Amino acid sequence: MKNSNRIFFRFITLCLIMPFCRMATAGVATTYDELNLVTYQSGQDIVGYYRAHEPPFSCEFLFMANQDHGVKSADGTEALQMKTFDFVPYKNTFSYAQRDPRAEIGGTLYLRDNEIALKTDHPHGGCQSAAGLFNAAPGERGGSQYSATKRFDAVGIAVSVEKSYFYEKPGIGRRRQYILPGDLVTLLSRRNGYSYARYVNPDMAIDETDSRKVVSGWLRNSDLANPFPASPAIELMRSSKKERRDND
Repeated sequence: MKNSNRIFFRFITLCLIMPFCRMATAGVATTYDELNLVTYQSGQDIVGYYRAHEPPFSCEFLFMANQDHGVKSADGTEALQMKTFDFVPYKNTFSYAQRDPRAEIGGTLYLRDNEIALKTDHPHGGCQSAAGLFNAAPGERGGSQYSATKRFDAVGIAVSVEKSYFYEKPGIGRRRQYILPGDLVTLLSRRNGYSYARYVNPDMAIDETDSRKVVSGWLRNSDLANPFPASPAIELMRSSKKERRDND
């Protein structure tokens, strides 16, 4: 019994010092009628990303919200405090601590029944174009809502920190397909140092039925990192306090 307790506490200690361990907590990923939008929910935390390329424009950002940080209207719509951010381009630094503070923008995430909508306080670069538009609430002119098409068990969202090839099985059957640093994937499960991942190609010129649009396979865990803070709820609280101080 003492040995079991010792092993348990060692595991907890490792999880506290390893940011990637957080993604071992099972949650639910959701895909929408716009494939470039993906969310992942674990408990009350909701994280996700939008990533689309429509030359010459590119609209992409990550976002996070928490269902304890928001209000619910009479019609059942939840309006949650949202924080969006991105990384410094071409620097291969993809942890939350290394995000680009200039690309950090607040906003609101709306949830109702089977639909989601995002509104940023200011537009991200390239996000006032055919690649994406997030400057209005649901029902307002220009507001976009997305309907959930599929929900599945998942363990998180990750960002690639290296060029990483897909495998048929963990460490076996390397394919020609790969992702590059900065690409985002949804993780469905883990085994033997690999994660089964789902990647959505952000190129909007590729038809959604094209096999190049969505690729799934095994990626090495060492090539992946968690782009979100350990606790989105705490980070949102910090942001709220900072905004209040700035407004005083």
